[in-house]
Amino acid sequence: MLLDGMREFFVVQGPVALKRGWRRKKHHLFLCNDILVISNNIHKKKFKIKKVILLSYLWMSDYADLSRGHNSTACKSIILFWPKENFVFTFCTKEQKNWWWFFLQRFINEAKKTHALRMLMEGEPELRQRMRS
Repeated sequence: MLLDGMREFFVVQGPVALKRGWRRKKHHLFLCNDILVISNNIHKKKFKIKKVILLSYLWMSDYADLSRGHNSTACKSIILFWPKENFVFTFCTKEQKNWWWFFLQRFINEAKKTHALRMLMEGEPELRQRMRS
């Protein structure tokens, strides 16, 4: 897919447990440079896409910081927020959580910068013209 002259590319994927309220379900995440895809856990060698979220709409927080807990689940969890929803994402290991934290933070920040620049340029035709030359 080509968006704003930038190609979408795959970054990382892996299993995760999503918690909303008291319910916890196994899912699979796919991170691209501009979107996060949440699917069901693999079944018959296929994934069913549940959600596709633009990274420019995401916020994240460390679950251990918010819950003030130091149990094994809190240390392996991240909370992702986007308009109207939020989930606790629990990874298999703390190392996996740290990798996801690194990649999510990096690509969320890049997506927000790109989104802010796009909004600025849409509102300023003169700026858009100067950027092209």
